[in-house]
Amino acid sequence: FSFPTPHLPIIPHDDFDGSSNAGPYGDAVVELDDAVGQLLKAVEEKGETKNTLVIFTSDNGPESLAYDRSLKFGHWSSAPMRGLKRDLYEGGHRVPLIVKWPGGNIPSNTVSNALISQIDFFATLSDIVGFTLPDDAAEDSYNQIDELRGEAKQDTRQSIVYNTVSDEFAIRHRNFVFIDSKTGYTTKTPPKDWNEAFGYTEDKNKKGQLFDLDSDLEQRKNILGDKDSKDKAEWLSTLLNRIIKAPESPRFLPVCDSVLHQCNS
Repeated sequence: FSFPTPHLPIIPHDDFDGSSNAGPYGDAVVELDDAVGQLLKAVEEKGETKNTLVIFTSDNGPESLAYDRSLKFGHWSSAPMRGLKRDLYEGGHRVPLIVKWPGGNIPSNTVSNALISQIDFFATLSDIVGFTLPDDAAEDSYNQIDELRGEAKQDTRQSIVYNTVSDEFAIRHRNFVFIDSKTGYTTKTPPKDWNEAFGYTEDKNKKGQLFDLDSDLEQRKNILGDKDSKDKAEWLSTLLNRIIKAPESPRFLPVCDSVLHQCNS
């Protein structure tokens, strides 16, 4: 079920006006929460809870109106990450993912730090219904059912490519993100007063940007100039171009190690 809210135009129902402390956008999110609750209640009342897989997620980060909203209401929609919709920073692409399937299918009250893309729903749902994907179908999709069930022995997906604007790419490999552009902003840079309020500085670098998300989820420090970072950036750039240009499915590319800068053949 595709909700229109909180996509533009942001017009919450009158019943939800003033229901949040974040203006109309916040009110629209409250309305969305209420609507999800109604859907889950209907499934429960029909006795189909154990027979229903619920996936709650979003397609991308928030729109550029978030800058003004954060300064006015103190609500940063991408928190704690940097960037908005279309940006190559984490806030542009990382979104919530909540999966619910009771009855022994997916354990409740668990959290996963695995790298999962919505592209992976194709292969995952195919497995659930017992359909074997041909090698040339959904080539970017990974079956994440073991991860959802808490049974994965290792990460199913190691890398993901970020791209919105033509010829501007980034790659995340495990905890590292390499942005193959002088900045991760693609359509709108944050206003000066937002940078000052949130402690960000101008950090364009024509050689690109490199971040370690384990120690810097907010992507405040471009480590491209640090000792030993050049090799890592070059390796990630090579991996990025290999994924983009490889004729074979990414599922069949070698498993890579971002510490040793090596890929198994």
